[in-house]
Amino acid sequence: MIPEAPAASTVELGFDGEEPPPIELIADGMDPSKLENYTYPRLDRLLAMALKQQVVPDVTAVIASADAKKGGKKDPKKGGGPAADDEKQSEESVFVKEMRDAIRI
Repeated sequence: MIPEAPAASTVELGFDGEEPPPIELIADGMDPSKLENYTYPRLDRLLAMALKQQVVPDVTAVIASADAKKGGKKDPKKGGGPAADDEKQSEESVFVKEMRDAIRI
């Protein structure tokens, strides 16, 4: 059974009391006809602000209770699955690291 989605909350992002960053920048001497030479500091700042405001519900409690009803996970020592899965889950992906760095801005 899929749980009902929580009510959406909205937050207006703004640069209250501070100068907004420029919309786009290009370094001196770079070719303006190439897109990769541009940076977008305002979008980067807004993304960081949005990530800080994001509320992610804890769905692990729902998953854990569903696993308990099914009998839980089998012990890897008894042939229930490789123990390497736990190691992969403990490592952070590159995407997660980038998100954490963006939130720190």
